[in-house]
Amino acid sequence: IIGVPTVIYWPDQHKTLGLDNPEDAAIYLRGYGAIHGT
Repeated sequence: IIGVPTVIYWPDQHKTLGLDNPEDAAIYLRGYGAIHGT
């Protein structure tokens, strides 16, 4: 379940958006796809 780790970041999406760290951005986008079924 790839989306699980990203759920932890989800509440902070408006705070960090994963733009500061490329790794966070990858996790964010990865979780976004998992949550939205992309």
